[in-house]
Amino acid sequence: MPHPHLVTLRAVITSRDFDDLNDLVFVYDYHPGAESLEARYFPTSPEAVIDEKILWSYLVQIATAVRAIHAAGRACRMLDLSTVLLIDRNTHRIKV
Repeated sequence: MPHPHLVTLRAVITSRDFDDLNDLVFVYDYHPGAESLEARYFPTSPEAVIDEKILWSYLVQIATAVRAIHAAGRACRMLDLSTVLLIDRNTHRIKV
């Protein structure tokens, strides 16, 4: 069962359609209208103001996602704001 805070990986396929001979293509779920936290809060300058309540919500969701990754025996070595998607602006739901 997919985790509510993780984007589901659907398939990994090899392809020769690009410049290299063997490429891996990762196919994930598509979330129309989603935007990264980086694009939402840091579009031009790093002076974004995020409400503390929303920030705590993001922190808890990210921690829950990282816990699920580790529980599955995987590693989350790097987490960047460009890879965290804001799925719903009204409820502040995110996916890693």
